[in-house]
Amino acid sequence: MNTELRGYERIVGIIPARMGASRFPGKPLAPLLGRPMIEHVLRRAEMCTQLPDRLTGGIFLCKDVNEKRLQALVTQLLSETNVSSILIRPHPKNLWVGLKDWIAAKRDPRLGITANASVFQDVKSVDVVLGGNSSVLIDAVTAGRPGGYIADLDHGPHDLHRFVECGLIYPMQDNWTPDSMLHFYQRPDWLNVLRLFANIEEDEQTVAVRMASNMRELAMTDRSHHS
Repeated sequence: MNTELRGYERIVGIIPARMGASRFPGKPLAPLLGRPMIEHVLRRAEMCTQLPDRLTGGIFLCKDVNEKRLQALVTQLLSETNVSSILIRPHPKNLWVGLKDWIAAKRDPRLGITANASVFQDVKSVDVVLGGNSSVLIDAVTAGRPGGYIADLDHGPHDLHRFVECGLIYPMQDNWTPDSMLHFYQRPDWLNVLRLFANIEEDEQTVAVRMASNMRELAMTDRSHHS
């Protein structure tokens, strides 16, 4: 990355990108979740600045939202001095029919609901992305937005996709701080977690063997249930 200073280019960081690695040739351009790996490094570098003093938070909901948990979360966020506004994006098949009425009843200009924007546009419009068992959290971190996992935001199993267990997504707690979230994503091993999560270094044969093993386990489980 570089910035301009009085007409001169000032280098503030260097990202090594060796194409001839013996174990993984062409590694910087290897696709990872739809983007070259080097782009993920760049986006992480862009996350290394401090978050703004006044945050815009986005809450991205799954279909089966836990209404009481969402209400408590919004109340908590609106009470925090560093949160300037909250954008709620419901699932296209949202099951809480009273969501819009509840937002309107809050009568808080800091609380809003998305209107005809794409997921990517909403992700880019906020400083922090919050969600439960939603793949949007992956979209967030690959787009350079810190993401936080909210337990019990939907009625699915806890950490269904193992985002928190794998160390990929920051687990939101009541005592969270923007600095703690940034430190989570700035730790040296985070990009390796992303690589392992996406299995980018596995060849087709390894994937096929693992899938065959999983299918055998499923078949055995099914037979045991019917015996």
